[in-house]
Amino acid sequence: MNNEIQTISAEVEESLTYKSSDQDLNGIGNFIQGSDAAFSQNNIDRLNNTLVFSIRNPLSTILSVDLFGFTTGLSNPNPPPTLLQPLVPVGVSPSQSAFCSSNNFIYTVNQIGNSVSVVDCTANVVVATIPLPPLFNPWAVAYCPVNNQVYVGSSTATNVIRIDCAINAITGPIIITTVGVQQQGITYNSVNNSMYVVGLGGPAMNEINCVTNLAVPFLIPGIFHQRSAFNPTNNRLYVSDSVTNAVEVVDCFTNLPVITIPTINTGTRGIDYCSANNNVYVVGSTSNTVVPIDCATNLVGVAIPVVGVSPQDIAYNPLNNLMYIGNNGSANYVVINCATNLPDIPIALGGLSPVDVVYNPIDNSVWFTFKGTFNVQEILPLSPPTAIVIISGGYTLADLFNDIQGKPLLLKGLKMIVQLFAQFQNNITINYISINGKQDSRQFQPLNYVSPTNRNSLVIDAGDFETEVDGNTQITFDIEPLSALLLSLTIVRGVDNTAPLFNNITEDWSAGTDKTTANRFTGNPIADIAIEAEANKILSDSGYNSIAQYADYPRVTGNPVADIALLNASGL
Repeated sequence: MNNEIQTISAEVEESLTYKSSDQDLNGIGNFIQGSDAAFSQNNIDRLNNTLVFSIRNPLSTILSVDLFGFTTGLSNPNPPPTLLQPLVPVGVSPSQSAFCSSNNFIYTVNQIGNSVSVVDCTANVVVATIPLPPLFNPWAVAYCPVNNQVYVGSSTATNVIRIDCAINAITGPIIITTVGVQQQGITYNSVNNSMYVVGLGGPAMNEINCVTNLAVPFLIPGIFHQRSAFNPTNNRLYVSDSVTNAVEVVDCFTNLPVITIPTINTGTRGIDYCSANNNVYVVGSTSNTVVPIDCATNLVGVAIPVVGVSPQDIAYNPLNNLMYIGNNGSANYVVINCATNLPDIPIALGGLSPVDVVYNPIDNSVWFTFKGTFNVQEILPLSPPTAIVIISGGYTLADLFNDIQGKPLLLKGLKMIVQLFAQFQNNITINYISINGKQDSRQFQPLNYVSPTNRNSLVIDAGDFETEVDGNTQITFDIEPLSALLLSLTIVRGVDNTAPLFNNITEDWSAGTDKTTANRFTGNPIADIAIEAEANKILSDSGYNSIAQYADYPRVTGNPVADIALLNASGL
């Protein structure tokens, strides 16, 4: 295998250093150096654009990317590989956490420590500890993005306090609620701009207006309300109850109960909403299951085993469409694919007794709160494999697609900026299949190329790289596992009809006439210049006498019969 790679690479290097313009390197897909008349006489440099591919591969195997398919061959693993971040010590007996989008902080309430720990999600450190009023003993917490405040509920009082996230200090008077002395959950309603507070005090609930900060009580069925999830599509709240093992549905327009949905869970506790399928997912802490409920029909789906002990809370990641469940009794977590409702194997956590799960949309991370070890911990899911394509100079992907259908483009000036030395094993493979089935294949491998212009070992700067591509060309790139890189190529386009036709072109046509006074064959300057280039190339080949041979040359329209007809009509 190594000998094969070396042989192919040697051939590539020979092509890369080829300088002569009087020898024809026919066949799209070759590495060429200014030897093709279609481009030595038919381009305007100021129309060049840079095509940049930003490619990331978090997989454990080599990922093959089709550069002109842009996403072909990319996969979204379930679950994606994760990076377990270090444990972050917080206060004594933390219960729940809330994410603040304005500063990318996590606010963790410490029940026995009677404080709130503020964790910087970028640095993974506690940046502030906010003391709370004596005997408050916080339990529930939620963030309001409208006023940039965190609402904290008590485990021993009927109070809710507010923390200003701009200054990390308590603000305003204490809010009195009627939900009892153990407020289990607070949920933000983005439609009403209000907080909904549930607790263990029976059927009582409160809605707190985030503008007036007044609590409005109302009643719904149930005995021990645990948590709630908000569905913005129907402005309803879904409340879990650990005694009845049911979910109470509340119409938030009227704050009236809609329906009681019995689940097949036992110990019903955590609950969250999935925007992808309009379901809520409810955790059964003693049945070790998660049950989906269709919010359109209120029908209960099949129970999903979490393969863990005593699951407590659940959080939804909309980027990968996964639910993350923390298993309090087995110190691990499980993900459920919301597209299939299938769980994956448990993944160990660094702390004990995860009681709360929070999603951070800024860095696509999931945070677990550990009551037993007084920590929080971040799970950073690696992004699924991606190939991000950027074209500078006002050129668009649609332009590139349209151009490559009608005429070949020239790609040159390859540069790769890599992260790891292992990426020197990466391969660029260019395959061209002509219309008569002939295949031409070339490879470029950084391992066998020394940049003449850049001594940085992680910058592969192949300024003499050139290749033609058209609609029959496939360029694939193999990227090493668990790495990322930037790859850029310069696109040399044909003459644009909107630009001065022969600006900065001084060469004579082979017929001896100046290009600025040349005859027009088709009325299309791109086709006319290409016809002349084709004619020169074909006429210089004494053996050319068939359409099959024509298929090995760059083409004008892509149809050999039409191209030859144009050549004949031109008198060449």
